[in-house]
Amino acid sequence: MIPKVKLTEQGPETSQLVLGLKALAERGYSVKRLEDWMNNCLDLGYTTVELADVYGGYRCETVFGRLLAKKPALRSNIQIIGKCGMKLVHRKRPQNKVSHVDTSTMHIVTAVEHSLNELNTEYLDLLLLHRPDPLLDCGEVAEAFTQLKQAGKVRSFGVCKFNARQIEALQAQLVEPLVINQVEFSLGHIDPLFDGLADIARKNGTSILAGVPLAQGHLTTPDSDHFLEIAEVLNQVQRQCGAKSVEAVAIAWLLRLPFTVVPVIRSAKLNRLKAAVEGTEITLTREQWYSLLQAALGADNKTF
Repeated sequence: MIPKVKLTEQGPETSQLVLGLKALAERGYSVKRLEDWMNNCLDLGYTTVELADVYGGYRCETVFGRLLAKKPALRSNIQIIGKCGMKLVHRKRPQNKVSHVDTSTMHIVTAVEHSLNELNTEYLDLLLLHRPDPLLDCGEVAEAFTQLKQAGKVRSFGVCKFNARQIEALQAQLVEPLVINQVEFSLGHIDPLFDGLADIARKNGTSILAGVPLAQGHLTTPDSDHFLEIAEVLNQVQRQCGAKSVEAVAIAWLLRLPFTVVPVIRSAKLNRLKAAVEGTEITLTREQWYSLLQAALGADNKTF
């Protein structure tokens, strides 16, 4: 069973692994099939789901909202992470003539209200700005967050793909703390350890929502010499730990960090979801953790 974690010292609380629903609309699930799948995920401890207004061609929220409309009691058992800020050229958004980012007060508030309507819920547990915006006005974002918080429509806030300086600049203007930053983070992409994001997490007591924690399958099906080297060490550590899968070891590597990392698992396959759960039960030794880091750094970039 997946444990719960607090994203900051005071909260909010989520499951330690998050169920990513980016591809939900493409799966073609009936409401009944989605309900059955979601119940299986809840049995494993996946209580937190990650969506965005643009996912699935603006359809993902609608699909999940049909489930909440049928099973409203489910809402009290889950936490919903939503995202807004992107405006894509799409037939469902004919007013968008150019794909761009909009972090104005009006757009953030309007986008959240639309998401709540699509999801058939009264609030989001966590709202992320989907990506950095060169035209971002910290005052406008602060106003939007204040409005949404006071109206009870969003409980906590975060960002996605922001670098350390962007986080610091925005946080300086906010009353509400940014509780999480979603970035790509895995043994195949270790940049957050060295680009300042890990330091921000330590300094502010915030969390990292780790997107693509299994490097899009490259850790289990390596297609280059670099990933072959990582896979070899993953297999060694797997044998040492007695783990059932290398996926579990890759997840355990992220969770060994001294700040909260919450991996997003986007597979629809229950065996993959179960493999990730095992990672929450493994504590790597320092030597095991560093052996994997050295493999991730590569033969030409050893620093330890």
